[in-house]
Amino acid sequence: MIAVERDISYLPVLFHTLNKLMMEQHEDILKEFELTRRHVPFLIMLSRYPEGLTQQELSEKLNLDKAHTSRTLRDLEAKGYVNKLGETAYKNKYVETGTAQKVKCLVEKKNHDIVNKILEVLTDDELDAFENLVKKITSSLQ
Repeated sequence: MIAVERDISYLPVLFHTLNKLMMEQHEDILKEFELTRRHVPFLIMLSRYPEGLTQQELSEKLNLDKAHTSRTLRDLEAKGYVNKLGETAYKNKYVETGTAQKVKCLVEKKNHDIVNKILEVLTDDELDAFENLVKKITSSLQ
């Protein structure tokens, strides 16, 4: 059997499109709370660590550069979504505020709605295969 080369160079475009479409579903929530898409990963990550995370930990967990993390945390702090525990920026932890928890709950509900839309068009087998493929691809790139 002859192996056929496949051009899957569009794969990143597909993942980007999926992410963009999912994030667009959150626009009404984000607008209400004067947030943007760049804030969402930080709020979600901080909600998973009630004891807080440092800028370095957030940068590593979100795979983002330090400057982006610093700008976003400053913005979230100014808007009242995170509190900095301590005086220096990079070694002290950031924790979410009650307002951030409210936003997170609304985003999680919206995520639940999005997942339900996805489940409507995929069978259980297709969903299992999709999840396994994404995990396999992700682990191969780490």
